[in-house]
Amino acid sequence: MPPHVDPAGYGLCLALAALIGVMAGSPGISPVWCWLLAPAALAANFIASFQWFASAHTIAFWVACYFVFLACKRQGRGDRGEVTMAVVLSGTTLALHGLYQSLIGFDAMSIAGEAPAALHARVASGRAVATLGLPGALAGFLALSLPLTLCRALSADRSRGQRALALVATVAQAAGLAATRSAAGVASLAAAGALVLWWSSTAGRRVVARRLAVALLAAGLAVATLLLATRFSGGGASDEGAGPLALRAGNWKVAAMILADHPLLGAGAGCFGIVFPKYRAWEMNESRFAHNSYLQILAECGLPLGVAALTLAGLLIARLRRLALRPDCGDERFLAISCVAFLLHNLVDFTFFLPTVGFAFVALAGIAVGRTEQEDGPPKHATSLGRTVGAFVLAAFAILVTRADQARELARAVVTEPAIGRVEAVRAVNANPWDPEARSLLSHVLFETGLSDQNIEVLREAEAQAQRAADLDPMTPHHWHQLGRVRLALRDPLGAFIALQRATELYPIKIEYRDDRDRVGTALAREKERR
Repeated sequence: MPPHVDPAGYGLCLALAALIGVMAGSPGISPVWCWLLAPAALAANFIASFQWFASAHTIAFWVACYFVFLACKRQGRGDRGEVTMAVVLSGTTLALHGLYQSLIGFDAMSIAGEAPAALHARVASGRAVATLGLPGALAGFLALSLPLTLCRALSADRSRGQRALALVATVAQAAGLAATRSAAGVASLAAAGALVLWWSSTAGRRVVARRLAVALLAAGLAVATLLLATRFSGGGASDEGAGPLALRAGNWKVAAMILADHPLLGAGAGCFGIVFPKYRAWEMNESRFAHNSYLQILAECGLPLGVAALTLAGLLIARLRRLALRPDCGDERFLAISCVAFLLHNLVDFTFFLPTVGFAFVALAGIAVGRTEQEDGPPKHATSLGRTVGAFVLAAFAILVTRADQARELARAVVTEPAIGRVEAVRAVNANPWDPEARSLLSHVLFETGLSDQNIEVLREAEAQAQRAADLDPMTPHHWHQLGRVRLALRDPLGAFIALQRATELYPIKIEYRDDRDRVGTALAREKERR
């Protein structure tokens, strides 16, 4: 039995999984049962989650994706054009920003010594990230926007000037994609183009079209290989780790191990990064994501919800194939390329979990599904009271959590100033009492203040906050490490050893945790010998 589920809750989740299986295998089930079971399955995953707040964040994001998908699915032709145009403009702007970074901006940047090592590696490598923070994220967005931009450049319905601007934007986005040096981004885009070209080949031109598809795929793989070679030979390559494939293989292995340990309910939505340290080996990088969105959903949500997500992806691919097969198909094929590229890219990356890229994808997927539904009749515009209430609840949750997150980040920014940092940390905890990071931050501020002032009461409050953080998030090792430090300052070596031992169990290869535990353990052993 998973240690984070009480027996009654575990039995309830087993019953729910059995019910889902029975309903899925029964003919003639009303769709209303699907809408009842989907929230019930997510609720079961939330209850069994290792960290409720992280799961609430992730589930709220998925619900928001559903609303974006639904809104775009029901749009008319004119509104759809506005959405795709927004993606085109965003992709062009991000590409230009990324090109500036890669060619000029990184050379002029001055990075503070205390900045994370990953940021130093990004600057040294010169790979474009724009405002998305990661080269893979920018590559994923450009893989979405490039086909739509190229479609506008080739459209006969537009003026010469509009086509020229779209062509310039296409070249800029292609250059921006190259500046990311993302082999996965290029390969997924080429594979998506080849696949849609293969689907859309007509009887009279099937041989030529399929030869072109194979050539496009081969060219894309060749460019991806070249980009990998430039990354390994360029400046900062040694800082990027053992190589993208080797690092991703480690993340995939951990995802499989988590799924094997928690096959029914997973670790909880959004909890991959929280449980990752327990499984991490020396050759693996630190990561909050599995670098495969499908594996991550399986690891976080278990087999029932994971298989449901894979089924939804398969149904979407079937809809995209229908778009590509339409004889009057124009821009629909380019839309299909964008969506297929995203689905392929997420086999080796995690752009679905990044709101900027994820929302753009679900908007385009909604448009694609809406267009295929028009073949079967006019779209339905039924409203739902439950859906409306859900939207308001989601909005309220987003506002409250965003305010609390901002308070926590403000406290973190002024943590070196004890007086101000303590006030802001208390404000962050009050804004969201269920956020373990806010409580851990407050414990850190109180700990430093108590040490400098030799104030036992302040140290005891630091211990209480650290304990509460560990209770809210028992799988994150740094909460236990902080608790051990505070207990040691309170001259409770046994309690400190217990907390440090837990931190070491959760993150076995963290040298700092192991050394602190061993130092306290040695002191305890000597004290026992003296007695």
